[in-house]
Amino acid sequence: MNRFCRDPEERVMVFPDEGHTYFIRRLMRKMRRFHLVRRHWGDGTIDFPIVRVPDDPNERSSADSYFVQLADWNAYAAHRSQHIDPAAKVPSDLWDELGERLLLQVNRVKGGPPAIVLFP
Repeated sequence: MNRFCRDPEERVMVFPDEGHTYFIRRLMRKMRRFHLVRRHWGDGTIDFPIVRVPDDPNERSSADSYFVQLADWNAYAAHRSQHIDPAAKVPSDLWDELGERLLLQVNRVKGGPPAIVLFP
């Protein structure tokens, strides 16, 4: 989150889909105090606490939130894209339809599918 809030005045709110609020709230509270990020070059980690999330996550049902519906659609499009796990009934270019809205900086160093982080 600190990566995408470059201006020190910017803040982020987290709106997870319903069902995982306890886990996400616990994780966010822990990351505010202690968040180690592995270095891309070299060994070791960087202590990078989450400081730009002013409040706990707010659970939303996807039926009640356009933002969560959009996030669900993006996750579905990424998962079923030609880069990850294509399905015959889903257009293979669904993810690529996002065009300039894709955040290409996500994997510019490691390479891979455009704007998709494969985990793990």
